[in-house]
Amino acid sequence: EKVKIDSVNLSSVLGVLPSLKKSQIQPFAVKVSPDAAFLTDLHSHLSDSEIIGLLGGRYVPSERCIYIQAAFPCKATSRADSGYTDVEMDPVSQIIAGDAIVRYGMTVVGWYHSHPTFQPDP
Repeated sequence: EKVKIDSVNLSSVLGVLPSLKKSQIQPFAVKVSPDAAFLTDLHSHLSDSEIIGLLGGRYVPSERCIYIQAAFPCKATSRADSGYTDVEMDPVSQIIAGDAIVRYGMTVVGWYHSHPTFQPDP
């Protein structure tokens, strides 16, 4: 399905975060649902190249906790190195995943990617 970039309201997809008070910034707890952890692990084992996706969830200021509730795999852009040591998220795929996150009543709380053939540094 093709998506026209100019027809998407980016502020509704990505959301606008209010300014945070000093008491609301890091450090904070992060809790990951088993479903999100499973899907990111499965996604990373489906390719020899790096993979990438968005994480949907919510931030609860009173608990100082980010809840990662779901993973949304995205397509990667074509890379000269075939994605073995570098990955970039396809912009259209990012918009589609971000829109799905909003439709499920969540916000984008992060992103993930893999290192299938090399160690993370740092």
